Amino acid sequence: ARHLAKYIFPRQFGLHNAFTSPKARVSVDVLPDYTDRELEIKVRRLGSLIDTKTPPRLRPVLPILQRLGLLSSRCNFRKLLDKRCPSKVDRGGYWRHCAQVPGC
Repeated sequence: ARHLAKYIFPRQFGLHNAFTSPKARVSVDVLPDYTDRELEIKVRRLGSLIDTKTPPRLRPVLPILQRLGLLSSRCNFRKLLDKRCPSKVDRGGYWRHCAQVPGC
């Protein structure tokens, strides 16, 4: 849950976020990809001598995030997508094709 909180509330843990920038002028084209923060989290953890504590204002949110992680791990998103957004296109063939093509 704490790891998930670092993705949702990056500024609270001292990570880079979309709203503040260390440089005065940063182009929108060079903003980092926020979908995968693993390297940034690892560098931040190894760079500090003590582990970053969870801010007190985020502690009440941790049980909710833990439940969110548990429920999303149980959900079969492929079946949900097929049921709620049916498509006449055969996605099965596309996914089989993508599995064979690197970078697809």
